[in-house]
Amino acid sequence: MKLALALALGLMTATAHAETTPYTFDTVHSKVMFKVKHLGFSYSYGEFTEFSGSFDFDQSDWSQSKVDITIPVDSLEMGDATWNDHMRAANYFNLAEYTEIRFTSTKLEKSDDKHGKLHGDLTVLGVTKPVVLDVTLNQQGPHPFNKKPRAGFSASGQFSRSEFGMKHMAPMVGDEVHVMIEIEAGGQ
Repeated sequence: MKLALALALGLMTATAHAETTPYTFDTVHSKVMFKVKHLGFSYSYGEFTEFSGSFDFDQSDWSQSKVDITIPVDSLEMGDATWNDHMRAANYFNLAEYTEIRFTSTKLEKSDDKHGKLHGDLTVLGVTKPVVLDVTLNQQGPHPFNKKPRAGFSASGQFSRSEFGMKHMAPMVGDEVHVMIEIEAGGQ
């Protein structure tokens, strides 16, 4: 009787605490983009064409999820070679001294079945500051072709570049950076 009770309690505990699923980014179907106001006339858009990392996600308990992303600064693409060089120079991303940007989550708060707030530490130019991104779970389930786990998210937020020491030409070049992220990833 005691053994049956212990097994039943163990089984209930195991199902109550589902494990996170580790995912690897599908970089072909994912984007890390940003926009900054340019001289008050328009927004200049940029993209980081390379990034690596992973995330763990538990749809039943978002609080157990984790995200870790590393972005090489030399993958910055502004749509123009001169503009790319300008943005990689010392006044902006300072590629000669800082070769990567990093984001590590600290918590994911679920608002409803599809939305939440992703809190994390963003490191740019060697400075680490907390940021919060609005997250939407687009879909999670088996991939229609290979049947392996798949998840897709959209995230957005903003931060002040001057807080990371990137103050050149502010406010003519906007201080507020708007981040837009589209992620599709495959599970193990």
